Amino acid sequence: MDGQSRAPQGWVHGRVLKKAPTSSALVPWKLYHIAASQSSKVSYFVARIELSFPDDVYCFETRMAVRITDVNGANHLGNDALISMLSEARAQFLVRFGVEEAGYNGVGMIVTDLATMYQSESFFPEMLRFEVGVMDFNKYGGDFVFRVTKEDSGQPVALAKYGFVFFDYQERKVTRMPEWFREQFAADR
Repeated sequence: MDGQSRAPQGWVHGRVLKKAPTSSALVPWKLYHIAASQSSKVSYFVARIELSFPDDVYCFETRMAVRITDVNGANHLGNDALISMLSEARAQFLVRFGVEEAGYNGVGMIVTDLATMYQSESFFPEMLRFEVGVMDFNKYGGDFVFRVTKEDSGQPVALAKYGFVFFDYQERKVTRMPEWFREQFAADR
């Protein structure tokens, strides 16, 4: 190989093709799978992940404008900028509810995973609404969930989730979710 990643058969980059490429295609940061009909007359792109959250899970919202520095070479909100905005929304959520991410007595939160489902483009200088909630609790953590929409039209921009666990920074290991956190956020879920 020439040092570049190759896409698995049937995976292609974001342009509509009548059939999957037979030559090697570069693996992009966002992959789509071709779901071809049995007759192979039509192929569709389908997101690799599908996120869906109940409307009543969101308990906080904030707004942020798409800055010119958030726009990428395609002239829309870059995925890296959206991830930073999600982190900012999560931080504002924690501050609003009096939770210190760095923690108490050496115990804090760490993000374990991130999934994002992009639904539409966003452009400078649009104002975005970020709704934030917490769900899918287990004994160590749960998920922060996000719904991002355009403030003026309500058009969906993205859904995302951050998995998190509580971590004992002194012992350097995952630890149980503190009871005060569970009582504050997991009571109805």
